[in-house]
Amino acid sequence: MTVKIYGARDADDPFFPANNFKVPPGFTTCCEFKINPQSLSGLPPQARARAPARIERGRLRSLAPVPIQFTLTVGSPPHPEIRLERVLLSGRVPSSLDEFDEGLLGGAVPINTLAQTENPYCKTPSPRCSVQFVDSTLIDLVSTLLGPQPDVDLDFDGLECVRDTDGDGVINVCCDGVGLNDSCAGGTTMGCPGAMVDPVDRTKPYTCAQAPDIADGYSVGITFTAVKATIVGFGQ
Repeated sequence: MTVKIYGARDADDPFFPANNFKVPPGFTTCCEFKINPQSLSGLPPQARARAPARIERGRLRSLAPVPIQFTLTVGSPPHPEIRLERVLLSGRVPSSLDEFDEGLLGGAVPINTLAQTENPYCKTPSPRCSVQFVDSTLIDLVSTLLGPQPDVDLDFDGLECVRDTDGDGVINVCCDGVGLNDSCAGGTTMGCPGAMVDPVDRTKPYTCAQAPDIADGYSVGITFTAVKATIVGFGQ
C-alpha cells in the first residue's frame, strides 16, 4: 500500500473543532475535512507526501525511509512548508479501519527547514523560556534547547552547526560539516570548527542557516493516534 499525507482544513463553516475527532453531544457526524490543494501535485493530482508501506497482522510499517514535504495549515496564510528527511512510519490499524493507534513517525528536520519557519514560542520569558525569542525562527529555539549541532548528517560531509555568538537568541554563525570527531563547542573562527557559511542575505547574518550547505537535521520522533476522516472537497 501507499501512505499518503495531506494538509487538511476543517470543513465546517465557520470552523467547529469540537467535531474534528469525535461526534460531540447533540451532533450526528464528525471528522469532515477539506484537502489543502498545496498538498497535491501533478496531473491527475496526487499527494506530494507519500511512502510505500505494508500492513501485516494489523501493523502498518513503511518500507523505506523517504522525504516528506507538506504544508503546515495552522494559523493564517501564507502557511510554511515543512520538510522531513528519512521518514519512517508505523502504527496499528484495526480491521474496522476506523482508527490508527500506536502511531510513530521518525525522521530528521533539516536546519534550513527550521530556519524558514517562524518560531511561535517563547515570545515572553518564563520558567521554561530563559531566552526571549522575538522575530525568530524555529532553528533559534531548537538550537538553544537541543544544542548547536544536529545529530543527523544528511549530506554526508560531517555534522554542521549553528551558533549564536552574541547571546541575543538569534543564530548569526553557521559552520559547514565539521567532522565526526569535532564539536561545535570548539573552533577558533567565530566558534566554527569547520568552514563558515555565508548568509543568504549578507545584511541578515541569521540567514546563513537557510543556505543549501547547511543541510543536516535534528532527529525527531512523533507519537500520534488518528481517527477515520471524511474528505468532502478542497479547501483554500
